[in-house]
Amino acid sequence: MPYEPLIRSLSLGCQDAFTKRIVVHRDDPSKLRRRVRFLLEEKLQFWPRKLSRFALQPTGRVSRYFLGLALCGWFIQLLTLPVSLYYTNRWIWTQWLSNLVLVPLFALFIPLCLLLFVSFWLPTGPILAQVVGVYAAGLSWLMSSLKDFTWITYLRQPEAFEITIYFLLFLCAYYLLPGRAKMAAFFSPIFLWFVLQQPAVHSQGKLLVTLLDVGQGESLHIRYPDGTDALVDTGGFFYSPHETSHFVGERLVSRYLWKERSQKLDYVLLTHPHSDHVQGYDFIREAFPIGRLLFYEFPNKYPGAPARRIVEGDSFSIAGVEHLVLHPPRQRPPGTEWNTNNSSLVVQLCYKDFKMLFTGDIERAAEQYLSPKLGPVTVLKAAHHGGRTSSSQEFLEKTQPGLALISAGRKSIFGHPSPVTLERFARAAVAVLATPQWGSLRIETDGLTWRVLHYSMEEGSFREVELEGLTAYQRVPAN
Repeated sequence: MPYEPLIRSLSLGCQDAFTKRIVVHRDDPSKLRRRVRFLLEEKLQFWPRKLSRFALQPTGRVSRYFLGLALCGWFIQLLTLPVSLYYTNRWIWTQWLSNLVLVPLFALFIPLCLLLFVSFWLPTGPILAQVVGVYAAGLSWLMSSLKDFTWITYLRQPEAFEITIYFLLFLCAYYLLPGRAKMAAFFSPIFLWFVLQQPAVHSQGKLLVTLLDVGQGESLHIRYPDGTDALVDTGGFFYSPHETSHFVGERLVSRYLWKERSQKLDYVLLTHPHSDHVQGYDFIREAFPIGRLLFYEFPNKYPGAPARRIVEGDSFSIAGVEHLVLHPPRQRPPGTEWNTNNSSLVVQLCYKDFKMLFTGDIERAAEQYLSPKLGPVTVLKAAHHGGRTSSSQEFLEKTQPGLALISAGRKSIFGHPSPVTLERFARAAVAVLATPQWGSLRIETDGLTWRVLHYSMEEGSFREVELEGLTAYQRVPAN
């Protein structure tokens, strides 16, 4: 076996890394060694026999040195794994392999650079500089190649208790187990992976609809009575209006979903293709498996999930919750000139006696078209961030909501929500909650009663809204 000395050296390196025993090894008369010695000593008579033996001995030492560096890099990566997950939510599978390869190579590159620095004035300096340059170019090429084969799984942030247990298991296994049994410490990520994959404990029979605080944008998370998750719009337009900005999708929407232990999204519904509603989708589709993408008007530039165009009259049901698409129609009525906002999807969600209306960014023209089809609803997601061109008096008289939710940015440059719109809500005796004042807002219902909660930064959880006219577990009025 021509690679027998290398394999034996690697095995000895592992043994040295995980045991304190002193082992004496006899000289191994392997085929490769015999052939090398025959070539150097018998065929090349002028080659000193002692020098050939000296050239063969460092093979095991060098291999053990590089293996030790690789194990050290792996050890450090295991210790920093929970911290990396906490801040980035990324489990980079290919990083394990790349570190085992790159750490020893970088360890060799550093002494080469130091040797070049102290010997640049010697005649051999230019030759060494060329060697270091070729080595650096090869190392750069290898890094670029490994970068192209990145395999990432996104996971929720580990909690402090979970991080503590991970470190205790790792350190106890490494320092308390004898000899090669210390290898058990390197299997501690399996424990962390298993813990982070545990699904959320949800309230059976409860429907949760959460309007996320994503600034001047919009995104709603729906958790159905059976624990299924879905998303209506994905937010965006927080720092940059550029379509490829991942800030809102990664830092706000996805982190909320990870905190809620969402494993996948049954569907993502995009009401219309404005950046403040769809910008986050580009990242979310990478971080979460999506069952179906629902839209009416949307550029075909985000592959990755089965897409379905829905229009007025379509309907679907999830866990006993009915969804009825009210707008827009398959064909626009003659004489209408709707802009993109007025082409937003309008969906009514019905769970037993509870009804909630999602309105996208529709304006007065679409509201007038919708009015004949509308009836009273329990909760209204106010259109167009509470802008003055939406939520007309006629529309509010038709829907008669008990509560209106508004998603807008703090100190919005667009003036949302508009004082004119808030005045209309006040005249219609509709309670209003907006994300700039309350943060993320959540509706919890069993279909017969409902209550509204908001996210408390002080407590780090949702708590009931204390507002006149809103009491806990209000009964849904009979239609």
